[in-house]
Amino acid sequence: ARVIVQRASVPDDFHRLNHFVTLTADVMFVNSVPFLVTVSRRIRLRTSEYLPSRTGPILGHSLKKVLNVYTRGGFMVNVILMDQEFEKVAPDMDCALVNTTAAREHVAEVEREIHTIKEGTRSTVSTMRKIGVESLPKQMIIHVVYFSVFWSNVPPAENGISDTWSPREIVLGQTVNYDLHCKEVFGAYVHGHHDREITNDMRPRTFAGIFFGTTGNLQGTVKVWDLQTGCVKKPKNFTSVPMPEHVVE
Repeated sequence: ARVIVQRASVPDDFHRLNHFVTLTADVMFVNSVPFLVTVSRRIRLRTSEYLPSRTGPILGHSLKKVLNVYTRGGFMVNVILMDQEFEKVAPDMDCALVNTTAAREHVAEVEREIHTIKEGTRSTVSTMRKIGVESLPKQMIIHVVYFSVFWSNVPPAENGISDTWSPREIVLGQTVNYDLHCKEVFGAYVHGHHDREITNDMRPRTFAGIFFGTTGNLQGTVKVWDLQTGCVKKPKNFTSVPMPEHVVE
């Protein structure tokens, strides 16, 4: 399918007046699963990334990925506010000043955002609780956090720099299309379609999975968790079907 490339026409004044960005960051835990969470002052863009470990190299690599996001959007992160856990990454941050807190002191802005993200994840999985799902696998926890953070950046940010443009549009230049990015609710039972080169054999044409939302790209690619292999796949198409009892169990 043809990909339509269309960037949000955000006025240049937003980039010129907010070129230098102050970033706040902290580690969030959801059911003991760690995530690096960041939020920028004024722009209010939230990001999250799963951390396989909390070592210096892993934290530093995740932080640099966030800095690159702002750089591609025409901004420059010059100060990062974090707690003492991040002192080990300060020597590797060449392009930004890392300011850490005192003992038992926290960065209030990112702590508030962590509460907001957790509230979003709880509301997202509340419908799954109603049908009898009692525990969430690790893959589902990771992607429900991604899902919550993605949609929190879609509307204009409260106390942000614009009442019209969202943080996603200001930094990434990307808008959200209902037809492309809202194809199904998180946690729905679907059959993802295999896109095989050979189609005249007897292999299955679909796989059973759980819908994990959109990847956020321009064409609205979706993520489906394969229940048999445990891998998160990106099928071209899928079919929504009622969730059977054995999947809930």
